[in-house]
Amino acid sequence: MKANRVCVTLGAVLFALSLPFPQLSRGGQDEEINGRIAVATKLHSEGKSEEASSILEALVRSYPKQPEAYLWLGRAEVASGQLEEARDAFRHYADLSTSPKSKAEGYRGIARTHLKENDRGLAETWYRKAKELQPDDTTLAKEMDEGLREPKKEGSEAFGFFNQGLFGICGGRSVWWGWVLGLVLYVPALLVGSANSGRSLRAQYEQMNADPRSAAGAAFFMSLIGAGIGFIIFWGLPGSVLAWCLLGTIAMFAGGIASATVAQA
Repeated sequence: MKANRVCVTLGAVLFALSLPFPQLSRGGQDEEINGRIAVATKLHSEGKSEEASSILEALVRSYPKQPEAYLWLGRAEVASGQLEEARDAFRHYADLSTSPKSKAEGYRGIARTHLKENDRGLAETWYRKAKELQPDDTTLAKEMDEGLREPKKEGSEAFGFFNQGLFGICGGRSVWWGWVLGLVLYVPALLVGSANSGRSLRAQYEQMNADPRSAAGAAFFMSLIGAGIGFIIFWGLPGSVLAWCLLGTIAMFAGGIASATVAQA
């Protein structure tokens, strides 16, 4: 009797272990996934992108084969400024998607992250991958055209040369010795130019049978203007009041040299 009870109990245990554990039905899973995505998209629309990202990250850990979750995770990460994480999410979305339209949307998301980093080369690569899948998508074509177009420079940016000058464009401003080298080149050129300007004007006045000493004033103003123009071409427009004062001092100095040269010639 006792042996029979043991056998029956052991059989019941083995039968229980052979039964499958209770699992969430397919419909229940879909409901849970859609519910979490709905909460995350609501938070994202309210500007709470970090909270939305947390919900979606947990969701893709539990259900790593849900493309829609990756799509919204990518959007939330973009809004949070996490561009590398956003790219990973968009890649997963494109890889898991089966329709060309969805894959193109994933590639489009990656392209947008590169645009935010001003990397138009990589952005163009991903836009073209999306365009290959959706060649008739006019919205995509317009976004691609506008995104890859070089922005028009406005204000001070439009005068990059005049802001930096020749020396700045050549990279001389980026190192300390560049400023020293610039001064070594500019100052002697300024002195020689001012002196030659004075001698040249005096010679012209003598040829016109005019008083050579009257050339001093003309030499002063010519060197004043020339020093200013030369400074802007070489160094760029002064960016502060102090720089403008320095330019004025240099111009006056150049004019004085030219004037003195006329008197001494």
